[in-house]
Amino acid sequence: MKYIFVGVNYGTSDLIQKWHASIVSQTPMYEIYLVDNFSTTEERSAVIKICEELNIELITLHNVGYGRALNESFEILKDRYHVGESFCVLAGNIDIRFIALPKKLPVGNYIFVPSAMEGRRNRNPFLTVGQKRFLLLHKLTLRTNSTFVMLGVVSVLKLVGFFPSRTWAVHGSLFCFNISVLRHGVIFNENTFLYSEELEFGSYVELISRSKYFDSDIKYEHIPHAATSKIISSKTDFIKIWKPGFNNWLERWSRYERD
Repeated sequence: MKYIFVGVNYGTSDLIQKWHASIVSQTPMYEIYLVDNFSTTEERSAVIKICEELNIELITLHNVGYGRALNESFEILKDRYHVGESFCVLAGNIDIRFIALPKKLPVGNYIFVPSAMEGRRNRNPFLTVGQKRFLLLHKLTLRTNSTFVMLGVVSVLKLVGFFPSRTWAVHGSLFCFNISVLRHGVIFNENTFLYSEELEFGSYVELISRSKYFDSDIKYEHIPHAATSKIISSKTDFIKIWKPGFNNWLERWSRYERD
C-alpha cells in the first residue's frame, strides 16, 4: 500500500517537521505534498526552506481556505496518478502526528475511518447518520446568531451520538480514502473558507462518490486549535466564521438533492 500525504499549512510552519517525522517513522511507501496558504512573506520563506530540506513537494497558493486548498491538491493528484490504483490519500491539517499506519488496506471505493485521538478521546466518527438528521437545527443558530443556541444544538447532536449509527462524516483534521474516490468530482465547496469541511465531505460521500466507510487501523494524534487559534479568539468570532461555511453547505447540497 502506497500512501500519499497532503498537508495544508497556514502560519504553522513550526509543525511541519514533526508532521513529516511521524510519517516517515510509520511507512517507507510515501509521497508528501504540502499546500501553503499564504499568511506572511516570512512564513512562506520558512515553508520553502523546510520543504527543500525534507524533500516535500510544495504547492503555493494565496490564502484560499482549507477546503479549496485540498481541492487544488486533489486536481494535481488526479493528473499524476491513475485513480483506479491502490493509493491511499491522507489529506488534512499538519497539526497531527501519525501513530499507526497499516501495511494493507482494501482496494476500492473506500473511505478509511481513522482513530483521531485528542488525549484519550477518539473524535471519529465526527457525525453519524443519526446525528446528520438533526443538523438542520443549526438553522436556528443562523437566524439567531446566538452562541447559546449553537451550544444547544451541539448538545443535541452529542446526545444523539450515544445511539449506535453508521458513520456519516469523519473528523476534518484528516480525510483518508482510496484515490479512486477522487474520480467523481470536486469534494469541497469552493466558497467555504473555514469550517463545514466535514459536512462537505460527508455529503460528497453520500450523494456523489457513494463510497463505503471502512474502519481502519490508521491512528493519529490531533493537536486541537493549533492552527485555528491564530484566527479565532472568541465564540462570537467562531459563529461569524462558521456561518458562511454552513450556509454554503446547505445551499450546495440542497440544490444537488433537488436536481
